[in-house]
Amino acid sequence: RMWRMLLAEFLGTLLFQFLGSAAFVHSNMEDMGGLLTAALGNGLAYAVCVYCTSSVSGGHLNPAVTTGMYVAKKLDPKRGFEQWLSFIFAQIAGCWVGSVLVLGLPDHSEWYTVGSMHFSEQLGKIFVWEAIGTFVLVVTALTVPVYTNAIGPLAIGLALTTIVFAAGPYSGAVVNPARIIAPMLLGQVCNHWLMYIFAATVGAVLAAIVFPKFLDMEEVAMEGEVEESPAEVY
Repeated sequence: RMWRMLLAEFLGTLLFQFLGSAAFVHSNMEDMGGLLTAALGNGLAYAVCVYCTSSVSGGHLNPAVTTGMYVAKKLDPKRGFEQWLSFIFAQIAGCWVGSVLVLGLPDHSEWYTVGSMHFSEQLGKIFVWEAIGTFVLVVTALTVPVYTNAIGPLAIGLALTTIVFAAGPYSGAVVNPARIIAPMLLGQVCNHWLMYIFAATVGAVLAAIVFPKFLDMEEVAMEGEVEESPAEVY
């Protein structure tokens, strides 16, 4: 079963990197809508890829999401660390192949294979926007179980769309360490790659800490803070 999950993460991340980066490429062309094309293209691509993989692997397709799931103890309790490490490896590998495919697109430039609109040179701006964006994405992934809720992948895709709209002009809205690491393995350079990865990790960990305390109704009920389910309350 593990190999099926890893294959799903590999293929899902590959497709997302290719489709999402293609949207960024097209957003830079005339009469293609700019930020609107980038945001909707990436959000819809992510939603579709999560839909396709959610029943097999949970549809993480992002090391930050996998890290949030691991910290929140949502992975296999017996093989949590192994699953976390294996998922990240599969995601980076898939993103690398997707980046290679993007290189074949006309009018691409180096940073397009990262899936970012542009890179910021201001460390503070990178940290704030990437951490907040990743926090929102991971909280959404933790709040809406994609494999039991048909609307879950769409909610996650809309979260990414919102993040690109908000953070795209400032940091590039990467919010996915694989989209930084994989292109670097192809020899592309991001001056502040470590800050992008650090900010995404911080956002994911904070989301995993906040989620069980305030948003996980099962945990809240176990602590005796909620006597009735939301359906019964309302």
